[in-house]
Amino acid sequence: MPLPRLPALAITVVLALVSIVKVGVARADDTRRSIDDAAVEAAITTFRDALYALQDGKTGGWYTTWDTSPALNAPKYDGGLTALATLALLYAGDTPQSDPRLARAVERLAWLQDNHAGDVVGTYSVGVRAQVWAKLPDDYLPRLERDAEQILGGLGKGGHFGYLLNEPPAADDNYNHSTTQYGALGLWAAASRGVRVPDKAWTALAEHFLRTQRADGGWGYSPSKPSTVSMACAGITVLNAASQSLDRGRADARDPVREAVERGLAFIDNQYQTSLRSHANGGHAPYAYAVERIGLASGEIAFAGTPWYDDLGGYILERARGATLERPVACAMYLMFLTRGRVPVAVSKLQLDGQAWNQRPNDVYYMADRLSRTFEREVAWQSLPLSPADGEAATADALGVAPLAFISVAGPLRLNAAETERLRGYLEQGGLLVVNAEKPSAAFDRSVEQVVADVWPGAVVDDLPPAHPVRSLWKPLSDKARVRRVHTGGRDLMIIPRQDWGLAWQRGRASRLATGAAAHDPFRAAANLFLFAADHGRIEGRTAAADPPEVPAGPEPTHRVRVWQPAGPQREPRLWSRLRRALHAADPEVVVAVERVEAPDAGEPGSGLLHLAGFAVEDADAAAAADAAVAHAGAGGTVLVETLGGRGGFAAAVEAALVERLGISAQRVAADDPAVADITFGYRLQTQEELGDPSGARLLVMEAPGGGRVYLSGEDLSYAAMRVMHWGYSGYDAATSEAVLGRLLGVE
Repeated sequence: MPLPRLPALAITVVLALVSIVKVGVARADDTRRSIDDAAVEAAITTFRDALYALQDGKTGGWYTTWDTSPALNAPKYDGGLTALATLALLYAGDTPQSDPRLARAVERLAWLQDNHAGDVVGTYSVGVRAQVWAKLPDDYLPRLERDAEQILGGLGKGGHFGYLLNEPPAADDNYNHSTTQYGALGLWAAASRGVRVPDKAWTALAEHFLRTQRADGGWGYSPSKPSTVSMACAGITVLNAASQSLDRGRADARDPVREAVERGLAFIDNQYQTSLRSHANGGHAPYAYAVERIGLASGEIAFAGTPWYDDLGGYILERARGATLERPVACAMYLMFLTRGRVPVAVSKLQLDGQAWNQRPNDVYYMADRLSRTFEREVAWQSLPLSPADGEAATADALGVAPLAFISVAGPLRLNAAETERLRGYLEQGGLLVVNAEKPSAAFDRSVEQVVADVWPGAVVDDLPPAHPVRSLWKPLSDKARVRRVHTGGRDLMIIPRQDWGLAWQRGRASRLATGAAAHDPFRAAANLFLFAADHGRIEGRTAAADPPEVPAGPEPTHRVRVWQPAGPQREPRLWSRLRRALHAADPEVVVAVERVEAPDAGEPGSGLLHLAGFAVEDADAAAAADAAVAHAGAGGTVLVETLGGRGGFAAAVEAALVERLGISAQRVAADDPAVADITFGYRLQTQEELGDPSGARLLVMEAPGGGRVYLSGEDLSYAAMRVMHWGYSGYDAATSEAVLGRLLGVE
């Protein structure tokens, strides 16, 4: 049958030696795990060290546990395992230039290619080795081209690979989907570096997997084997790989392949827990990486309601702490799982109920891919329902991991009540939403204005100012670039291009009508957006960026804070929400009660911390805030007066009013002040540039007659604690802000 042009999901050029080596990964119970970045980093070090310890010092290669003597191994057995270990170490961040052990491994692979091309003919070995060359500098491109040519020579007429590339399978009734995915991964690695892979090869591969998908949505290892999660991962991977080359220029999604991918993902979702149990007591280490690869490829962060990285990663961390690490395959697979799974997430593509939200299936993938190549640091993407089903807590919690969210629709933007509520929560937590109009129209504009009125009453919709960082932070947009924004007067909530950025990202080029500088606008805008939303790209990995869990109901508060902000759209409803959870996660005995008050003098003077925060302030509000601060500090309490974002005159206006009332000037806080003592101060990158690499605290303090203190900060603390790291704000970094706010609250 003719192949319909294919939609693409993201594909990660990594591997999983599915169904070949049995080395226990997975568990029988359903208890969810939560893993932290420090534990992941420690495990990565463990597996990296173990791999190097298993490396043969003479040849630079790796060998199987059942035959560790290089003298007894034919090169065809050395090549695959050495390629796998080398690839894992490259993904872990090692380079041949920085570590002579890895340099020896790369030399071994080159020697095998030059001297034993007739021996190293396995699809696994050459497919993995091609991915190694693709991770190395341009000097290795000729080697990548040679491997791609060898892989293409092994592709059978039926669109699949056998075990050996010098023996292409002749019939379609005896396929092997495990080897076939490795051939495809090797070709995709070559294509990603500019090596030409003919469309007919991708067409044959895709047609084969469309033809062999089972009624249950899965694929089997071979015609006689049942559908498995591992082989479903292989099927989706190959369809993804083919689609990257065949479907990039499309403006919409083709149903046959999209349906095949969705059926495959549904199969994985349905079989995930059962498959885990079947692998307890000695399952496949590659199973974990197969799940991770397709999770990254599809943007899925959970299967069967379970976060796959935390779930399988928790087991792998236990292996790192206590297992005998004598198997190089297991070490390599575990190492790649941990390093790949914690890649920072730059953007969340939001799924909408009842609207065509995925007509450009490649858009966000190519945005993330371009960001990775532009800034030479890999970032990922994820796809989430804006309104998750009941019980999908993992999906709901993951939205805040990425600094950007993206919605693309062809007509008016229509959100149901649940989607509106969740979008409001995302924006309140500090998120930035890009709303892409596939067909800009007056009806679309009106629909966005209605959504804005529903989620953030009073927010302003206007044109993006000429000096806004999204117009110029990396490279300037052209004068023809029309972009609107939604903002509170203090913080940007949404960016709305008047050009179809999503289609340009997917096609790799702007509209044919865009010429000159305007042709670059969608791609410069993507880079500018990322730098703007993530403090010039200083984005945390997936495990570090995850929000702390909610504080359980029941315990009595140990600390209290009252928060007042001037009325209007500039109010931030969730100041202290994230920090409250973080403080409890660090010390379960700490329970912070946050009260948001309408008047600065509400509540009992002297009780807890009084936090007065805003951007600009009217004279009357500044006077009322100063009166409340004097009363609270006069009763022995602590007051923080803060200019949110470090851009505005709030703290300065309240300070002037305090000087009138107290008759004293504010002083720079002393290094031994309880609020700052022993804290190592760090600043946002822009603040460092503006202030010339500042050190120490810049807070001011005023002593009240009753013994309390009023601290004043013209630099931002709260947005950093919320992880709102927009470029243009001035203040402290997140760790410093959390430490200072905790001290002011009385938490050591």
